Amino acid sequence: MKITEVKINSQTPKEMFEKDIEENKSLPLRTKRCKDCPATDMYLEISEELSKQEPDIQSEAAKRWFCHYTRNKSCRGIADYLSIKGDIDVKDNEIQTK
Repeated sequence: MKITEVKINSQTPKEMFEKDIEENKSLPLRTKRCKDCPATDMYLEISEELSKQEPDIQSEAAKRWFCHYTRNKSCRGIADYLSIKGDIDVKDNEIQTK
């Protein structure tokens, strides 16, 4: 049984991420991951969907996924997750495609 199920106006996950990229600005990456980062806990299903997208979408969406503590920084947890499960790297505290 899944605890949460995300459905957004019948958009595909790709459309959801593309809309986010279009509507939000890129943020500087947070230096460290939060101890209670929801990207790999509460939002794991969304993180998994993002890891299945094209590398450019992963990179650009991760740059816009804001930290739940520091909203003017992008989430280090999703960047770290995608560097393991997806197709991005984190070099010199910058998100880039592999």
